[in-house]
Amino acid sequence: MRVFLSLLLFAIDALIFWTPPAPKLEPWILRVYEVRQDARANQRCKPATPLVATVYSQLTVAADGSVVYRESIACQGPVEDGPLGKWPAQGNPNDIYSAQLPASEFENLISFLNTGEVKELNSFLNAAPITDNYEIRIRRDTEEQHISVTAFLPSHYELKQKPALTQLICRAKKIAGRALHSEEIPDYCKLNAVNH
Repeated sequence: MRVFLSLLLFAIDALIFWTPPAPKLEPWILRVYEVRQDARANQRCKPATPLVATVYSQLTVAADGSVVYRESIACQGPVEDGPLGKWPAQGNPNDIYSAQLPASEFENLISFLNTGEVKELNSFLNAAPITDNYEIRIRRDTEEQHISVTAFLPSHYELKQKPALTQLICRAKKIAGRALHSEEIPDYCKLNAVNH
């Protein structure tokens, strides 16, 4: 009887304290964190803000082609530290979208990320008084490529001479659009003919 009770208590204990293993998440291959000002985002603020709202977003493409896009708006300005920098404080609109890239589009993205032009990209630091900043991370076999972009201006002469950074940002915007179920991309992306 003691053995039976011991086994029963052990089984109950195991059921109470056992937690199923967390699902294995695919590692990411591309992560794009953006901070931009967007007057259209003011409509989503309650109450509407008289200032141009700052939009924070993060696009993550996983190794299986799955996409997660997070967007948050700083309606009144307060921000808090997040996984890759500043995010609007809790209570502001915060949306998460997901999608799956078709195999051909995913293969095209991998091929693009592995081109010499993309592998050679460095940070772009512009002194223009605009808020359109990016932190781009590309996971490589042995390391992570990190590209900081301050005051992104696609018409800048350096970006015209070496368009890979603009093309990378446009691809990210097109992938984010897939998660948002929107085909809207900036005009400069239309000029750079983003094809996936």
